[in-house]
Amino acid sequence: MLQVVYLPDANVPIEKFVVINDFDKMLDYLKFNKIKFLSIPPTDDGYDILDCIISNNINIKTIHIQSGDDLLGRIKLFFAFAKAYSDNGIKNDLIMKHEYLDAELEKIRKKTKQNGAE
Repeated sequence: MLQVVYLPDANVPIEKFVVINDFDKMLDYLKFNKIKFLSIPPTDDGYDILDCIISNNINIKTIHIQSGDDLLGRIKLFFAFAKAYSDNGIKNDLIMKHEYLDAELEKIRKKTKQNGAE
């Protein structure tokens, strides 16, 4: 089973993870692959990913909501997932902290900001 990270703003590899940066490819990947772990940013895309997971009965053991500048958006997305999971009897994990991945994503953010400032 795969570990997948959806990173719409970056096309960088992360060791031990499949990184996807195109939204349509992400949705297709969800539908046609067995995914154990999925990491998504706290953006509007997260709600579409949630809809795809629920409407296609996709079983993902753990979903990680990435950190970002919008804490309120992150919390809203977390609770949208929690409510949808509860309403549909899904008992999988939702997490907001993944030590290794959060550190890697922070490195990517810093590098992106440095490159943008140059």
